Amino acid sequence: MTGFSGSFPLTRATMVNRIIAASKYYFSVLAGHMRERLIEEDVPHADETCIQVHKEKGKGNATKSYMWCYCSSPLGARHAIWLFQYEKGRKGAYAEEFLKGFDGILVRDRFAGYNQEPSVRHAGCWAHLRRYFVNAIPPRMKASPERLAGQAIAKIDEIFAIERELKEAAVEERQKQRQEREKPLVDAFFAWAESSQSSAVPKSKIGAAINYAMSARKTFYTYLDDGRVSISNATAENAIRPFVIGRKNWMLSDSPRGAADSAAIYSLVETCKANGLDPAKYFESILTRMPNEPFWQKPELLDEYMSWSKAMQDNC
Repeated sequence: MTGFSGSFPLTRATMVNRIIAASKYYFSVLAGHMRERLIEEDVPHADETCIQVHKEKGKGNATKSYMWCYCSSPLGARHAIWLFQYEKGRKGAYAEEFLKGFDGILVRDRFAGYNQEPSVRHAGCWAHLRRYFVNAIPPRMKASPERLAGQAIAKIDEIFAIERELKEAAVEERQKQRQEREKPLVDAFFAWAESSQSSAVPKSKIGAAINYAMSARKTFYTYLDDGRVSISNATAENAIRPFVIGRKNWMLSDSPRGAADSAAIYSLVETCKANGLDPAKYFESILTRMPNEPFWQKPELLDEYMSWSKAMQDNC
């Protein structure tokens, strides 16, 4: 038959099987290559969120699994990479395995699971810390300078105000300005936190916020020493948001394989968007070209299929 331009129905099972096959031979391969490139970055970000996955061996269907998200820094990264990784749990061993070979600075929140790799330096998220103090304010009350939470928020907001000024600054200039203008404010914040510990009930919300600040004090200073390090983990939080929104609609993955394949697809789509590509054109391009490429024997060919490559930028 020639000249056929109509359409025909496909069952959900057929579509799912096609996607799983494409992921096995192409999508997951590209995501794996992206992971190698991300590990070469100096300052990645990390975050994680729960996902419900059926048919996991040794686990009930209602047990939480996790989708981990790693992405490159918005400040001076080599490439814009947003990478998703499905895991059966939230153990630090998963982050350790993913970060194997990485020896830079990781921007993350409080989760201690990222502490497994000894070669990694850690940068705490000031926005995450600020939320602890915001949550310490009683309902229907505003942040008040008479209250410890209000004092903390005001001090942190001073630091963020300078960071907004430095958003477009060069890396070296940002680092210089941080040392001159922000470090005294960070010193003042922790001097205040140390002096306030004795007046806050340890198990209260304000007590927990102050104790968190003091226990992770070293990580909150890290960003001052490198202009490529973001003051917050907003990049990873924003990267994982499309997955969180999507989860409200599809609710769960029917199998571990499906969860892993969806992670690869999210990785490709979100990295496309981060690099200014049209995801539909990108997928059309890789599914048209990759079947004819010997990338299994020559993995260096996969560089041409990265969203930031000249070939993809020109065609997608």
